[in-house]
Amino acid sequence: PHTLYAVDQVEQFYNIARDRVVVLPVFLGLVDADAEVRLNHEHDAFEWLSFDDAIDRIAFGSQRQIIRYIRTEFIEREPSRWLRVDLSRSTP
Repeated sequence: PHTLYAVDQVEQFYNIARDRVVVLPVFLGLVDADAEVRLNHEHDAFEWLSFDDAIDRIAFGSQRQIIRYIRTEFIEREPSRWLRVDLSRSTP
């Protein structure tokens, strides 16, 4: 991504197999329209979708809410500079 944000939301769910609540931070990466997508062992395909199409495909309500939040707080308005992750400080 050319820009990375720490979204001020978390995804949480109950993992029945491990009998625990899992809490995951949410990040938003902005990429150029012609950026090359590189998949790793965790993924076998990708697809670019509009916000509405993505929301229609997501099975979990809390994840749909996060997508709506991202559209409102990061796309429709200028995101807070405090949420921007400094990529120059990241390590490979």
